[in-house]
Amino acid sequence: SSKPFHAKMSGETSPLLSPRPTISSIDDGELEHLVEQHPFATEATPAKSWAYRLDWKNWTRERATLVKNRAPYYIPILRWLPQYTLANLKRDAIAALTVAVMLIPQSLAYSDLAGVEPIVGLYCAFLPILVYVALGMVPQMSVGPEALCSILTGVTLGDEQDMDERRAIVSVLTFLVGSLTLIFGILRLGFIDGVLSRPVISSFVLGSALVIMVEQLPALVGFHSEDHELSFFERIVEFVNHVGHANGYTVAFSVLGIAFLVGMQAARAHWPDNKILRFFPSILVCVFVSTFISWQAHAADAGVAVLSHVDGGFMAPRLPAITLDRIVNVMPPAAIMMVIGFVEASAIAKIFSSKYNYLASPNRELVAFGVLNIIGSFFGAFPTFASLPRSAIMDLAGCETQMVGFIVFLIVLLTIAVLLPLFEPLPRGTMAAIVFSAAISLIHLDQVKFLIRVRGYRDLALMALIFIITLSVNIQYGMVVGLAVSLLLAVRNTTLPRISILGRIGSTNKYEDVVEYPYAQRAEGLIIVRIDQPLHFANTGQLKDLLWRIELLGDLAAHPSTTPRPQAPIVGVIFDLAEMSSIDASATLILYEIVATYVKRHIQVCFVALRPTNKHLFLRSGILELVGTSHLFSSIADAKAFLEGHITNFSTYCLSVEPEEEQTA
Repeated sequence: SSKPFHAKMSGETSPLLSPRPTISSIDDGELEHLVEQHPFATEATPAKSWAYRLDWKNWTRERATLVKNRAPYYIPILRWLPQYTLANLKRDAIAALTVAVMLIPQSLAYSDLAGVEPIVGLYCAFLPILVYVALGMVPQMSVGPEALCSILTGVTLGDEQDMDERRAIVSVLTFLVGSLTLIFGILRLGFIDGVLSRPVISSFVLGSALVIMVEQLPALVGFHSEDHELSFFERIVEFVNHVGHANGYTVAFSVLGIAFLVGMQAARAHWPDNKILRFFPSILVCVFVSTFISWQAHAADAGVAVLSHVDGGFMAPRLPAITLDRIVNVMPPAAIMMVIGFVEASAIAKIFSSKYNYLASPNRELVAFGVLNIIGSFFGAFPTFASLPRSAIMDLAGCETQMVGFIVFLIVLLTIAVLLPLFEPLPRGTMAAIVFSAAISLIHLDQVKFLIRVRGYRDLALMALIFIITLSVNIQYGMVVGLAVSLLLAVRNTTLPRISILGRIGSTNKYEDVVEYPYAQRAEGLIIVRIDQPLHFANTGQLKDLLWRIELLGDLAAHPSTTPRPQAPIVGVIFDLAEMSSIDASATLILYEIVATYVKRHIQVCFVALRPTNKHLFLRSGILELVGTSHLFSSIADAKAFLEGHITNFSTYCLSVEPEEEQTA
């Protein structure tokens, strides 16, 4: 877009502050040039009283064009819908049917895992999907309930018996998850998916998978657990104590369901290119067969727990019943679910945007998931994000656009309105088998094997810590510890300045890190260091300590308790700033204090390769006034030659001081 031209405004400070600004006191040549160059200026009066007015119609037209061009980025449906064709519809319809037959049974099963009514799981796969169709950037993203957020919802509800209170807690929880996600998106904090390290995520998912599997044990054998807050090991003890009361028919449904679903997973992994196995609706077949057998054999009369009557229809939207107590109680799990859900969704976005080479902004995805969860909270849905296995199936089925989500929305709508009674004979053991097999698919030990191979023992110890806490306490504490440790590691790595001690390579003028090049010769009486990163308030605090350690101990890796070794006194310091792309005001202040200390001790300071973008801060802060502009150089060799030439008897001075004097200094 054209910038407002700069000229002398008669009585005006900006062309945007007045509807009719004019330009005067400009010589004819300059004015003619402006008329030719600037499309907003129009000739108004001749000679020396030239006056031009901004053409606001053109300005408005330009703003409208800008909004039109940028709107598809913020509302992606405006990008792909105008280009949609019937050929796209055919492929998207097949992909939608494929994922819907997986999503609907999973939604019913995950509702049980979350401790809510079955219809709530379908609501998670209803309006949230429609919102993502409009705001989401990843066509292959399968929005709907997933295992980790489902079990965290169940943990949050705990032993609450009042169904109205449970619904209120779920609505508030989902609203907070959506609000936090939306705020993070608006503030452009999409980088949070990089805060959690891979070992943290892997250990948490592994521990959560085992917790989910143990949570399903009561339903798999046909007894109901009254205590919802038992730990992993307490749940196993409870199962062992009650396994004698198992219902044989329920066990049969469960074992056969797990065997079939896990067998299909193994077959797909063994023959990944087999199209029949790839698109075979194993979950739908499992649900259909078990429901049909249960209906024909009147399994409910034999003591088999079935889904029974499900209240279908559509819930009128209502605002979450937000109270201060509920916010305080559910805010920690809401924050955890926001991070977990977005990390998985971000991983999906990265996989498919890289595969198909399109833009997927993490900030826009945060906004999309924030809005869909806020809207879902009005209908009682629990926190909803995306599932990687379903997304992979959607991709393999030929998904091309977000229209897949709209078709899935219609199928779920049909299920809620008409088909839900068909699921009433569905054994709860089969539902538990679906969740159990999904948890098995989360167990991957590749990360552990990799860390063992590369001897990443610190990461392995971190994985073990989070894994043990997740199992022995609960999932929330495991995630909190993982987040805390990840943040501490990130802060530690961010606040530690990266500098290198440089030495000369042979007889050349090349200087390299003495750690990477042990044969590099360090200059006697000089400290030559390279700052290997931009300096800011967070990573400059320890710069003084590191420079003191170099001066006294001669080595960055030396422990502070090491006895200082005899060495020549320091008469000059050279900072190589070639890698320092930027520096903020706080870091400049600390650097000023360092330089002032050296100058006070009569130690010469030189700067090499100071970038023009940083030079203005060195001028304004007074650093260059302390050392003088003559101490700026383009190479280390020039700086070293300058110091050697301007310090009287440099070599003699460096070598003549006794160790006692040096140590005292």
